[in-house]
Amino acid sequence: MRNVLRTLVVAALLFATPLTASAEKLFQREDLASDAVRLEATLKGRPQRPGDLAQLKREAEAAFAARDFVSLEAITGRIVLLTPRDWLAWNRLAVATSAVEPADYQARWQKRRDAHAAAYQAYRLAATPRDEAVALTTLANTYVKAEEPREALIVLRGALRVAQVPEAQQLYDRLRPEFVFKLDEHKIDSDAASPRACFTFSE
Repeated sequence: MRNVLRTLVVAALLFATPLTASAEKLFQREDLASDAVRLEATLKGRPQRPGDLAQLKREAEAAFAARDFVSLEAITGRIVLLTPRDWLAWNRLAVATSAVEPADYQARWQKRRDAHAAAYQAYRLAATPRDEAVALTTLANTYVKAEEPREALIVLRGALRVAQVPEAQQLYDRLRPEFVFKLDEHKIDSDAASPRACFTFSE
């Protein structure tokens, strides 16, 4: 868990200037796109004072230093409302949300879903291949945190097709040996009327 959190934090703290999204994206997930719309609507519906952006950023840094991820999630959510087109703000929201661990199962499931949505929104808004790959790496890490490593690998393959980001490659290299299906054996029945091959994969 510590390694996952560290990777999430690295992805979130990478500096970038707020940018607008490009028209076409290589990696597409309609379910996550719908969840991103839902999440933004949920954030807008919360009773929150607008706040000053500079002050909120200072509060976010303090919450992160104190490892207070519940407060960090709330603060980054407000930052997103002030800068809704800033991919990095959404990326940081994904990191903060993924780090929150409610005791209640339903609440924990919702946090994971929100973390996926925030990371995907960051990816959609990112305007350079490198920023897209960073956001996808954050998305992959939210899947690792949610104990869905094969989903993480799918996302990481997309990230590496977009741009060669070291964090994506390192996480992919760590997950691949353990969670990619391996071919244990294969048999070919060439004498049958219809030749056939049988493959046995490991879990």
